[in-house]
Amino acid sequence: MLDPRFRQAVAEARAALVQHRLRTVLSGLGIVIGVASISAVLAMGDGLEAFAREQIAASTGVLDVILAPQRTRTVAGERQPLREEDRFALDAAGLADLAAGLPGLAAATLWEQGTVEVAYADTAGVLVDLVGVLPGGIALGDFALGAGRDFTAADLAADRPVCLVPAAAAARLLPGGEFGTLRLEDTEFAVIGLLDGDEVPPVVVLQPRVARIDIDPSTTSLPSALFRAVAVEDVPALQDAVGARLDAAHPDWRERATLVSYRTYADQAARGLLLFKAFMVAITGIALLVGGIGIMNVLLMSVGERTREIGIRRAMGARAADIRRQVFVEAVLMCGAGAALGAGLGIAGAYGIAFVLRRISGNPFHAAVTWPSVAFAIGASVVVGMVFGILPARRAAGLQPVDAIRHE
Repeated sequence: MLDPRFRQAVAEARAALVQHRLRTVLSGLGIVIGVASISAVLAMGDGLEAFAREQIAASTGVLDVILAPQRTRTVAGERQPLREEDRFALDAAGLADLAAGLPGLAAATLWEQGTVEVAYADTAGVLVDLVGVLPGGIALGDFALGAGRDFTAADLAADRPVCLVPAAAAARLLPGGEFGTLRLEDTEFAVIGLLDGDEVPPVVVLQPRVARIDIDPSTTSLPSALFRAVAVEDVPALQDAVGARLDAAHPDWRERATLVSYRTYADQAARGLLLFKAFMVAITGIALLVGGIGIMNVLLMSVGERTREIGIRRAMGARAADIRRQVFVEAVLMCGAGAALGAGLGIAGAYGIAFVLRRISGNPFHAAVTWPSVAFAIGASVVVGMVFGILPARRAAGLQPVDAIRHE
């Protein structure tokens, strides 16, 4: 339960604010504008950040950590080729054990590329690109499924000969133009899905199947493991964790494989996003500061107008702490009400601005509202009220009863 004295201070502060409605509205308007500004900018900033992260993930490899088998090694200062059996490579089970519980991991897959001969519907013996992935791996290769279905764990467990082909090439690859059977070298594969886009490999199969297709060894390589981080901030920790687990499970892996990432670029991207958001908050904080100064000035004027009232209350037994508490609570209540209204207006404005930007630019940009941003905007306004309410509260509490009663 709240202290009775505090409840009384809240009731008296609310009554004082209601009694002087116009003054309350005008003084709170600065806080409303300040919080609306900071809420709108934070919502726009969160939306821009999400959009930037999507673009980074879709168009760069900044989120990826890659474990790739080495083709050569250094012996006595000279580079010598590694035999295939000496190169380091994971299978599906090994990848699952390595990836279990990794910090900041969004997904992982094995990635293997090669060239395979396929008979088109209208041409025989054409060489096309082949990619092998695990279930869910097409998303890590930035492929989009347009029709049909993706590979599943059941396909992998049953070792089913299934594949995906680009929709743009389906008419030539398949007699029916959509789903059917595709012959790769001497093996027939069931087409279960069509990929969107033109810049995709003609054939995608389950990774373990690549090794069993009769492919020229010079056109393929051992599978690489691809780990994708949740966010750019997670890349360093993810790379370190993968390296530590490999050290524990395979002490000699560094002689046979490399673990690489765009770590420097990930750090730069993370710092850039943080700096952008901090800059936006700093700009809107100025508006909030101006609103706080306005509230302080209005409360100081209010104390001057109520000097006689304060003197009478002191003469009737009110303590300096009671007067100080009431004026302080008035400032907090004014900022709290202004913050709630300002946050709603700011978020609505952010969505409106985002709609206009989408129509103008054609980019799929949306404002984003996160609880930390809303809490920051409202919390900042309450802190402003507390800070700028201290001086008026202290001035009111410092009035001498006799002098205050005599004040005209």
